[in-house]
Amino acid sequence: MCGQVVVSKNVSYKLKPFCLLTGRDFHRKSVEHDFTTKWKPIFKMMEQCELIDIPPQVDETFVQSSFLQATEYLRSRAGYIWEKRNERVLLTWSVDTWSRFVQRSMIEKHGTVPDKAVLLAATARNQPHKEKRTFVLFGDSRADGRGLRPNKTPRRHAIEQRREAVADAFGDAFGGIVEG
Repeated sequence: MCGQVVVSKNVSYKLKPFCLLTGRDFHRKSVEHDFTTKWKPIFKMMEQCELIDIPPQVDETFVQSSFLQATEYLRSRAGYIWEKRNERVLLTWSVDTWSRFVQRSMIEKHGTVPDKAVLLAATARNQPHKEKRTFVLFGDSRADGRGLRPNKTPRRHAIEQRREAVADAFGDAFGGIVEG
């Protein structure tokens, strides 16, 4: 909410508030990935709480009160989390665990009826695929026994390759016969 001062190798850095961070603020892709997949989803949902109005000057009492309000908002949006676990277990969860449990897909899969009723409208990013995607795996090992990462090839392409192989084999087997 108000940023943080970090000291590294006797140099102090002032970080801006986490809610204002973007991808270009990170020097390593791994840190950016952790931020976008772990920190951002949970904070984004907690910021949707209408009761929280961020003042220009943030102090510790505001942080504590807004955290309690945001937690109650989470309880109203993903109540299934509290139904199956006791409070002590929830206090030990990390940010990435919370982010995983408040995702739309987890609420659709494990949520209660009231949780599913308050889900936001579906977007293009969380629609199911129109066609079933199937793949055939080829080349799962090398001749010397070392493992090889399999190539994923669409099924249609695999069927066409098999037809060509059968046609070639048929042509080789019966190509020498002269019609008379």
